[in-house]
Amino acid sequence: MSFKHLNPDTPIETYRIGSVEVSVKRDDLYGSYPAPPLAKLRGASVLLANLQAQGVTTIGVIDTKVSKAGQGIAYICSELGLKCIVGFPLIKGHTPEEPKLIAQSLGATLCPLTAGRFGICYARFKKYIEEQGGYMLPIGLTCPETVKALALESSRLGSHYRTIVVCTGTGTIATGLALGSLSTTVYGVSCGMSITNQRRRINLLSYPSLLGNLILAPPAFGYYDKVDSCPFPAHPYYDTKAWDWLCKNIGKLEKPVLFWNIGS
Repeated sequence: MSFKHLNPDTPIETYRIGSVEVSVKRDDLYGSYPAPPLAKLRGASVLLANLQAQGVTTIGVIDTKVSKAGQGIAYICSELGLKCIVGFPLIKGHTPEEPKLIAQSLGATLCPLTAGRFGICYARFKKYIEEQGGYMLPIGLTCPETVKALALESSRLGSHYRTIVVCTGTGTIATGLALGSLSTTVYGVSCGMSITNQRRRINLLSYPSLLGNLILAPPAFGYYDKVDSCPFPAHPYYDTKAWDWLCKNIGKLEKPVLFWNIGS
């Protein structure tokens, strides 16, 4: 199924880091407003369409303070006619961030959660969604459909690039890129999450080895640290951290290099 605000044919642009030419896959352009610039929707759109075909009518999704997953799922649900409930930790006295309000404008129900350990928030919200007879999406949209969609997209690039650099949170997109580009070294640069958690999530996706072509780089910034320096539109809590890593390590990487800008 096609969606009018999701564009599968995202461009590759060229930038320079010093004297080195770097290609940038603008996969953040996969979604256009009111869908967010979020490459993970490649797989989420497939998953939700499959769930609808199975008779599911209500979708639950949990969001962080800086992510736009809720907005993205709300958009897909609005196109499919599914009910969407967006859960998110909210500190008392604060208001929901703009992506949550956009999700609400798309018909989603907002469900503020008492701020605390994210895993506990997720477990409680999942219980609530299932009590409503709904389907709860995993944290970070870590679904096999996303892995497959990104593997297919990266495989279309052939073996031209020797190195791919991408920001990682759960490791889902990096997993797909590595599986689709087996002759390429993929560096997954953490947005602030621990490498141990990323490896665990990759194992949960049933890709424990990735044939050795995925290298996870430890975080140089905290998850809520904001990095603004980037020559193209990029998420300041995600992609910009990987671009910063690339700028500092460009001399060590095999060329040509592709930076995969995923948005969040």
